[in-house]
Amino acid sequence: MENNTQKSKEQLQEEARIQFYGAVRNNNPYSLTDNSIAQAIKIIAIAEIILGIILGIIFANQEDATSLRHETAFRWSVAITWWIATLVSGFLLLGFSEIIRLLHEINEKNNLKN
Repeated sequence: MENNTQKSKEQLQEEARIQFYGAVRNNNPYSLTDNSIAQAIKIIAIAEIILGIILGIIFANQEDATSLRHETAFRWSVAITWWIATLVSGFLLLGFSEIIRLLHEINEKNNLKN
């Protein structure tokens, strides 16, 4: 019963989308009409977030050169700085890729009308 309810919700959402945008969504994720620039920026943003979190951990574990024993300690200030900077820039890139994707979709919709 839940599957039928879920299916009807998806159908209703697709019908509302068709009414609003006036075009049928292409369900093929590898279609030629997809915007490769938006996909490339999205991949770069995800890679930046992942690498930034890893680099934050690595740079926060650096040896303390001021002590004579060269102890390693986790510096939370360095890690949090890296993590915040990475998350902010990564999410900005994700938002930018979504804007490009939506503009591309609007452009395709306008081309269908003409």
